[in-house]
Parts: sequence; structure tokens; C-alpha cells
Amino acid sequence: MLTWHAHENAVTALAFGPDGRFLVSAGGDNSVRMWDPLSGVEQARIVLRHSLAMVPDRAHPLRKIFLSCGGEHVAVHRERSGLIFVDRAAFRVFATQWAATIVGPCLGPDGASVLGLVESPLMGMRKCVQYSLADGSVADLPRVVDWSARAIAFAPDGSQVAIGRQLWHWPSVDSSRGTNIDMKRYEPEDLAFSADNQHLFALVGGKIVVYGLPGGLYRTKLKGHNGRITAMALTPDGSRLWTASRDATVKCWDTHALTLDRTYTFQTGGLDCLAVSPDGNVAAVGSGQKGTITLWDLG
Repeated sequence: MLTWHAHENAVTALAFGPDGRFLVSAGGDNSVRMWDPLSGVEQARIVLRHSLAMVPDRAHPLRKIFLSCGGEHVAVHRERSGLIFVDRAAFRVFATQWAATIVGPCLGPDGASVLGLVESPLMGMRKCVQYSLADGSVADLPRVVDWSARAIAFAPDGSQVAIGRQLWHWPSVDSSRGTNIDMKRYEPEDLAFSADNQHLFALVGGKIVVYGLPGGLYRTKLKGHNGRITAMALTPDGSRLWTASRDATVKCWDTHALTLDRTYTFQTGGLDCLAVSPDGNVAAVGSGQKGTITLWDLG
């Protein structure tokens, strides 16, 4: 394992480059930094302040990082705010999207865009919007979802998308309602599909709940953590789900058998974020208390 101090307080987001040769992090100090994952040496950094001076940055932390399939462009999501687009080579901001509050963004199946939910107060709904990673441009999609929806995930083959508590075919211009997922009144904070499209994993209230597909019926909960689960990430082949928790552990789950495979315990306090390298061989977690990043080999 390799551990280093990365940010002045919490590490709030992590993402590996598409070739695994660099790691990008965001922190509670409002900086975004790029690292050599083999040595933990910092390669670049930029400080991102909120566009509105009267809004405290701590109320809108940098929560997610997305990279284009070639790794040239980075998008950083500021919670309950918008997206910031960074050129990785120069490590400078080249575009921002602050016109509307963007919720639950995820990387699109094309690897070249980010999809997010934008609040539309006049409609009392949220609409799907697609943002280009190359230039930050916007394209509205013919999809309107419930106001409470705050998470998006795509199936591995790109044929389906889960938005909040519903499943939709993708891509589709049909504006009819999707298939309801049996979540009662709970709204997922994050979503992920298994590799075989048989299960949908939902981060709900700090716990992982599993739903069967295609019907969206409740299957079970993944039990094992003693604290709130803060992040989850699939291996590239979708066969394993990794979860990080405030109990300072990371657990690996078999997405087919729905069983616990292994557990890692850390001495860096509660964990806030998690990432798995594109080849599935390395994982990274960020401490929500000590500002450290820890990398380790999954082999």
C-alpha cells in the first residue's frame, strides 16, 4: 500500500486516467490535483472557487471527477452547483456550466460526455442534459424525470439507463415513463449495474440495496459495513463492486453471487471516495478526515 497526504482536509473525489498512468483528486480545500499513482508525487494542481462569491465553498464540495476516454479533458462536479471543465495538459479551466443546478452526473456511454439532471422549477421536474467533455457545450435530451431523482447510471452495454427510481431504454426519444424500481419512497444517491445486467446496485441512505433486473424488484442488501457507505465503484468488467465507508474499511462484493469477497481496513479515518483503475488492478481511497490518499494492488 502507498499512502500520502493529498489535501488540506477531506479528499472528496478520485478518478484514474483511462490508461491508469495518472490519478486525479479533489478535496475540501477546493483544489484539484493530478498524481503519479506509482509514487504519489503531485504533477499539477488548480484551485477552483465557487462562481458566486457569496456562496461558501464548503457548502458545495467538489464531489465527482470525470475524464474523457482519451484523458485529455476533465470535468469536476461541484455538489448542488455545476460542472467545471479542465484541460488536463495545461491543467486550466476552459469552460464552466453554472446556469442551472446539476444533480447526479455520470459519464456517458460514449466516454466523451457527462449526463446530468438539471432542475426545472417551472415544470416541477428534472430534465436530462448532456455536456461535452471536449468543450463544455450543452445538449438537452428528450427525457424528463421526477424532481426527486438525483442519480444516473448506464448499463455496461449502454442499452439501459437508470435515473433515480426508474429504468429507461437508451438511447430513446420516447418520452413515456420508464420501468419503476421497487425503492418505495427512497431516492438513490448513486447507482451501478452488474456486468450481466441482472442486478442494479443502489446507494440508499448509506447502505447498498440490490434490485433484480429487468423488473426492478428488491433482492437484498449488502451487509457488512459498520458505518455509512460513502462511495461505490465497479471493476471495469463489472464482476466486482467495491464500497468505501466511514468505518474506515473497503469491501469487495461479487456482483453475481452477491457475496462478500474481501475486506481492507485503513488507519486513515473514515473514507469519502473510491476509484478503481481501468485495468482493475489498482484501487484508491480518499480519507474524509486526514486528507490522505491510499493506493493498493488488487491482485
